[in-house]
Amino acid sequence: MSKALAVNATVSGRQRFFDFLYKWGMLLTVVLLVAVFGLASDNFLDPFNIINILRSIAIVTVIAIGVSISLTIGGFDLSVGSTASLANALVISLFVWHGLGTTEAILITSRSAPGGAV
Repeated sequence: MSKALAVNATVSGRQRFFDFLYKWGMLLTVVLLVAVFGLASDNFLDPFNIINILRSIAIVTVIAIGVSISLTIGGFDLSVGSTASLANALVISLFVWHGLGTTEAILITSRSAPGGAV
């Protein structure tokens, strides 16, 4: 027991730095990218652009949350991408070939897609 405590007490500065990067690296990267693009473009931090960015990642975020829940309970599901692609193709074909509106196409797709809904 005391041997384990002695090993933990002698953690090098380099190891602490890598532990910090492992824990906070992704957040620091996102903050750095927002700062760089914000300085490089006048319109990047415009509220309308931020809304467009959030709209464009909304579907991917919902899928990522579902996959995270699956991974948390020990599952592994590779079919998420193919199910999302199938639902996308079905909605587009209902738009183009059958002239349905957004609400009807999404309702039909959510009832017929594998797994019930995407």
